[in-house]
Amino acid sequence: MGSSFATCAFCSTTLLFGAGIQAQSVPDTESASPLAEVVVTAQKRVSTVQNTPISISAVSGDDLLARGVVSLSTLAQGTPGVSLKSEGPSQTEIEMRGMTSSGGNSATVGLYLDDIPLSGPASAQNGHVVIDPDLYDLNRIEILRGPQGTLFGSGSMGGTVRLISNQPSLSQLQSTAQSVLSGTEGGGFNHKENLMINLPVVDGTLALRVVGSEDHMSGWIDRIVADPFPLVGGSPDGTERGDVQSARIQTQYPDSNAYQTYAARVSVLWRPTQDLSVTASYFHTISTQDGISAYDSVPGSEAHYQPFDIAEPLTDSLTAYSLNVNYSFPAFDLTSSTARWTRNSSQVEEASEAFNNPLEALTYNSNYDMPNPGYYGPTGSGPEHGMEIDPSHQFSQEVRLASTGNGRAGWVAGLYYSDFYSLWTFNGTTPNYSSYMDLGTLARATTPNWFDAYSPTTLKQYAGFGDVTYALTDALKLDVGARVNHYDYRFSSCISGWGSANGAATPSCSGLIDLSSTSFDPKFNLAYAFSRDFMVYATVSTGFRPGGGNAAYPTTGSAWGGGVPAAGLYERQVARHVRTGSCCEL
Repeated sequence: MGSSFATCAFCSTTLLFGAGIQAQSVPDTESASPLAEVVVTAQKRVSTVQNTPISISAVSGDDLLARGVVSLSTLAQGTPGVSLKSEGPSQTEIEMRGMTSSGGNSATVGLYLDDIPLSGPASAQNGHVVIDPDLYDLNRIEILRGPQGTLFGSGSMGGTVRLISNQPSLSQLQSTAQSVLSGTEGGGFNHKENLMINLPVVDGTLALRVVGSEDHMSGWIDRIVADPFPLVGGSPDGTERGDVQSARIQTQYPDSNAYQTYAARVSVLWRPTQDLSVTASYFHTISTQDGISAYDSVPGSEAHYQPFDIAEPLTDSLTAYSLNVNYSFPAFDLTSSTARWTRNSSQVEEASEAFNNPLEALTYNSNYDMPNPGYYGPTGSGPEHGMEIDPSHQFSQEVRLASTGNGRAGWVAGLYYSDFYSLWTFNGTTPNYSSYMDLGTLARATTPNWFDAYSPTTLKQYAGFGDVTYALTDALKLDVGARVNHYDYRFSSCISGWGSANGAATPSCSGLIDLSSTSFDPKFNLAYAFSRDFMVYATVSTGFRPGGGNAAYPTTGSAWGGGVPAAGLYERQVARHVRTGSCCEL
């Protein structure tokens, strides 16, 4: 973005048309259909909201349809204790109980699609963002507030969000369709289409369920390129923006934050016997956005002004596979959940104003007597921009036993393993790099890249967990649980840029950071039910997330010695260094 920006949380007026739906409203969890009928698995065994003594909000798929709720962000706005920071699809941070997800190596709120734990990127600049999947044809959504580390592992310190999809029907041919039409104030026409087909391939034994979604949302921010770009005279580096609203418009791109999303979900259920069921699932979503949903705080209009014509598109795709096998014994169920997902996201960031070359105070033009005029002007750097790419993937396996029946004791026990990988890369480019000199030697820079970073992360986790609920009386229940979790974390980073005597610094590498830790996370819960509709409970529980490493920035060269080690300018030499295997290989 430009020199500064602010986000807009409410920027559209929406009318919704669909099957039996005429208008969209903010969800109200208290006025929905009776929650007593919503079956949940928040304790990894079947129960209901009324009988689950934790802070939980559960909304059935029928309620989602009746309310016209089409996104997780819309639902969260009406859920107590939950807040979101979002700039578009796949750019959402979920917060619960006041715990932000921006910092650290892992998120503080877990997100599950069925039994698939979806983790955000480890080092992305826009935080631990999650996908915002379409809510069509979901069985229910469970929002569990408070630490959930005992049953749901790391990254659930503030809570966990679980999206539970409808399973294939073995006996009924089903199909549904939905079209949502709306308009955005200051934007244009929006449309969203959903389709579901359920096919019983072999009656009572094999069934296929397919769900497809398409979503187009018009933008409401204009990207405006001004020429000449107004600058305030007398500013220290000649780059402070002036009255951009009165400047001559070179090019204007209306609705620059428009986005398009496609999603597909396919499930196959095979039940060869009454006791054995096997479910294989595939989920894929891809979103593209022309520019982020943020506007310049100066001048404060819903527009982003640029000195150069640099688009800032974002793309994000996620593909997930899962295989669930369940066998019912007389007293308990045995479940195996295997999953693997791959995610790739990228974005371009216009940096001409936002970064304002940190070496401007230390570099001079060819006469060595006048300060360099920054990004704008005949000897300025020109259109600076960066490219961030964040590929990640994870494999997970959980095997658990869960009691069945209505006896005084209920229990669940299991083992968990996951292998997570994330790679953060960033390349920043200054096209007019040859005009920049190192103050100490007057040597010209030899590369257009002012920032190159390569930071891979791996995280392996091993856990055993258990939870037991015992009814001391018909009204009083005690719940005790614990999880032992061990993780192995490996991180390395190489960052390079201008700063050495010849204008191309040797990459600064952190070396391999290898961390291991074992944690114990207990949970205690005491609940008393005065009636079917009135329960009081007290809970003490813990959550956790793995630690992480910090990137090492160059500290040598006259530029770095001049006091700007954290802001610096970098070059592409890191790529050659990484390929040699001398750094950053895990």
